[in-house]
Amino acid sequence: MTLKEILADPSISYWLKDAVKTAYEQDPVDALRDARRLLKMLGERYTQIVNGDLAQRINQSLPSKSFPIESMMLY
Repeated sequence: MTLKEILADPSISYWLKDAVKTAYEQDPVDALRDARRLLKMLGERYTQIVNGDLAQRINQSLPSKSFPIESMMLY
């Protein structure tokens, strides 16, 4: 996609459009390096959120501490 197409696309957020415009004003090597850093940071944040949500779901499915584990066993 060209810069003009990106800026005209209504499905692209204003945040991303602003970031792309800013990146086009920078040295391409620096912009690429920054984009890779941003991708890494967002990927790590996503992983933390997903893992945290998964851990929370696992904790919610475990028996509470007030119930003996034997009461959860099927015979």
